[in-house]
Amino acid sequence: MIYRTIIESNSVSDSIDLKIKEIPELSDIYDALKWRISRHENKIGEKIVGTDYYIIKSSKETNLNIPQIRILYRYEGNNNIIFESNSFVS
Repeated sequence: MIYRTIIESNSVSDSIDLKIKEIPELSDIYDALKWRISRHENKIGEKIVGTDYYIIKSSKETNLNIPQIRILYRYEGNNNIIFESNSFVS
């Protein structure tokens, strides 16, 4: 199994932390997405054409009032993943 280090920009951490205070269930969803990205041997998510970026999304649970998390990220070398400030919760 591979393990990559997750490095979040401050704006991503602040944004996610605020949403988790509103909707605590988002913490588990966000952690699961980070786990998938950091431990998957191949690059996962949808590649954004013409860039080095990928996007991964959680499912939107409208009946539970849980929004979708979309994470924009890029790989840096073989070990680091940078979560960009464009990551957001909708």
